[in-house]
Amino acid sequence: QSVDEHILFRALGFHMSSEILADEEFRLLDRFLRKKYPALVDHLEKIKVEINGVQHVPYYWIRIHTTVEADHFAAAAAGANKALQYYTGKESQHQIKVWILEGFAEFAAVQTEFMNGLFD
Repeated sequence: QSVDEHILFRALGFHMSSEILADEEFRLLDRFLRKKYPALVDHLEKIKVEINGVQHVPYYWIRIHTTVEADHFAAAAAGANKALQYYTGKESQHQIKVWILEGFAEFAAVQTEFMNGLFD
């Protein structure tokens, strides 16, 4: 497939949005699981599973994602800034930013629909 700049930069914005909104996503998921499935959460906080020879508490994966996403967003934003800095295509910087923001908004809409579905 040939490179489609529009799709590429929208995807970059989509990814950035996923990182900045993920901390709230995981907080909502944590609240939902604690409210609807407290026994499951209790179980997942007490047991350990082995992954690649290391013991892990399964629920830690959800808990850690309520705080680390700010760092992930910073890295994604740095990547977007580099993409803008080194872009040599025919589109204007303004157009590239518009595409990134379109992708950002698209993820926010998908995320809103998903989160609303959690509480139905």
